[in-house]
Amino acid sequence: MNNNSTTKARLTHIRLTAILAKVLGAEWACFRLTKTVKRSLLTEGHGIPIGLVVAGANRNDMKLVRETIESIVAERPEPTSEQPQGMCLDKGYDFQEVRDVLAEFGFTAHIRARGEEAQAIKR
Repeated sequence: MNNNSTTKARLTHIRLTAILAKVLGAEWACFRLTKTVKRSLLTEGHGIPIGLVVAGANRNDMKLVRETIESIVAERPEPTSEQPQGMCLDKGYDFQEVRDVLAEFGFTAHIRARGEEAQAIKR
């Protein structure tokens, strides 16, 4: 492929992306142009995937919590006080907004606090 045809192919891709952005929305265009993605994967206790959301890499992990929980394909049993359902997350999810979403869906939040690991290392 020579330089001229490579340039034409890139311009065609950009034009096609611009057209699709008008039809599907700007968020889709940003996703396509960057070609980088973030996968928010939810697994059950044994590591079997039960929910997945794919978004642009520029999205913050905490903003994907609701979408990821809503993507669960299996029917969840109702959590009870005898059998609560926990959600273990790392310190990147240590925000009140995340805790509120988890409570809304009936999960008990187990989130490592920011700075907790650094304090443990200092000891």
